[in-house]
Amino acid sequence: MRDADIMALHQIGSNGVLPDRTLLLAMAGDEAGRRARERDGEASDRIGGRADDFHAKVAQAFIAFAGSEPDRFRQVDAAGTPEMVTARLLDALADLLA
Repeated sequence: MRDADIMALHQIGSNGVLPDRTLLLAMAGDEAGRRARERDGEASDRIGGRADDFHAKVAQAFIAFAGSEPDRFRQVDAAGTPEMVTARLLDALADLLA
């Protein structure tokens, strides 16, 4: 699916309304895989069970979306403890929560 296709589906599904902020949680692929295995064990869903190259392509597509709309997207480092990541997420929203 191309980016234009995704945006066309979005236009239909949300009548063109976009969120004020989109948070893109980013981490190394091997760490993401480790966390998924820790969470799911050997049972993964249809998307989670796909090959690493699929996940890398999806990550690159989201990074491209973020690059095309830097005022709306914030890329947040998802490495670390839940408390660390939460603090980063809140920081990425701080200007909207005033």
